[in-house]
Amino acid sequence: MLLNKHFRSIYVDIKYGIPTVRSYCNSGINMKKLNDRKEFKQAVELFHKYEHKTSEIISDVAIDQALKSFTNMEDFQGGSDIYQRYLCRIEKNCFTLALIIHFYMQSGDVNRAH
Repeated sequence: MLLNKHFRSIYVDIKYGIPTVRSYCNSGINMKKLNDRKEFKQAVELFHKYEHKTSEIISDVAIDQALKSFTNMEDFQGGSDIYQRYLCRIEKNCFTLALIIHFYMQSGDVNRAH
């Protein structure tokens, strides 16, 4: 069965340990809870923690939440760094693409938003 890289990583994690899959799923959920409480800095710290711990399997939800955090903190350099690191995934995800457009509009960079 041919799986793309993203799903292959999840398959390997399921095969070798359910806790990693839970971590994969929980990272985005925990970040959303922090963002809902307007604890943006803590959400970004959590993202970086997961990113360094499991660099191959950052969820799209976690990327989305990181972008929301950076937008709300008006940390446009941090958001741009996320965009550069995960560009290929952002371009394939309509929701994340909308977030990056909003991010660049908030930063005043209308050219990049287009």
